[in-house]
Amino acid sequence: MLKTIAAITPKPVIALFERLLAQPAKVIVPGGHGPHSTQVREDLQRTIDYLAELRQTMGAAAKEMTPFDDCLRRYRLVALWRIAAVQRRRTG
Repeated sequence: MLKTIAAITPKPVIALFERLLAQPAKVIVPGGHGPHSTQVREDLQRTIDYLAELRQTMGAAAKEMTPFDDCLRRYRLVALWRIAAVQRRRTG
C-alpha cells in the first residue's frame, strides 16, 4: 500500500489510516517492513498518533527555523523512549 511514508506528507496518510480504522480488519500487513499485526486498531491508532505528533513537531520546527537535524535528533530520542515503553507493556 504505502512503500515509504517519508515520501508523503502526513496529513493524507493520517486520513487514510483513519478510514482503515473503520474497517473490520483482523490482520494488517505493512508494505515496506515489519511483521504483520493482529492488533489492528491499536497499531493503526498508534501510527496515526505518531504521524500527527510528527507533523506538529516538524511544523513547529519549520516555523521556528530550527535546523532539521536538531529537530529530528530530539524527536528520535522521544520516539525511542516511547517505543521502549510500548515494548515493556507488551512483554509485561
